[in-house]
Amino acid sequence: MKRITVFVADFQSASSRLRVLQYVSMLRRDGYHVRVCRTRPSKYLMRPKWLPRYRWARLGYGICGFVLIVAQRTFQVCAYVTSSDVIFLQKDLLFRTRIDLLERLMFRLAGTSSTRVVFDVDDAIYLGTSVKPLASARAKVHRIAAGASLVLAGSAPIANEIRPVARQVVHAPTCLVVGPRPQRSYKASGDGPCLAWTGTAVNLRYLQALAGPLGEFLAAVGLLTFRARSLLRRLT
Repeated sequence: MKRITVFVADFQSASSRLRVLQYVSMLRRDGYHVRVCRTRPSKYLMRPKWLPRYRWARLGYGICGFVLIVAQRTFQVCAYVTSSDVIFLQKDLLFRTRIDLLERLMFRLAGTSSTRVVFDVDDAIYLGTSVKPLASARAKVHRIAAGASLVLAGSAPIANEIRPVARQVVHAPTCLVVGPRPQRSYKASGDGPCLAWTGTAVNLRYLQALAGPLGEFLAAVGLLTFRARSLLRRLT
């Protein structure tokens, strides 16, 4: 039985769900043993409400979380890499920092056990983030791509970026499996249309360019509620 260990960021983000998790059940039906490991807490999870709003409390919470995550990642790498035939590492890496000690450990263990490493990249993480471009991000991504047996690139520009340093690159666009899926209801709680913004607090600033036209539209269709006014004030 082929053994596959998958490292994903979390179970909520689109990359994890559409590029990995939706295929797990099919792989298991085909006889593969698939183990799924999270590489970090979900980016959609906020700090617990019980956490005091003091700076020392946030700092202590962050340090404890950092130590626990590194300890868990180290255990996962040491316990699962040598016992797997394939390691599937998604774009968020084992730990998203400029330090790549965990990734180096993974490749060292994979080399001793002839384990293949597949690196999946569906976003331009080598450019850093929208808030803080990181020059070290490109170097780290290139090092991991160079050590991987195969790189799956979500788009042609990503494939072109990684192809010079990787052994093998395959352009693999994100797909949606067609079949029976849980039905979700998006019906608004009240009458009339409902607008929703999908994103995080970091990229909420991209709505600033639409604040004026959005306010006019909401007023025209009668959706300029108290919450909508509050959001527009934040954007402007």
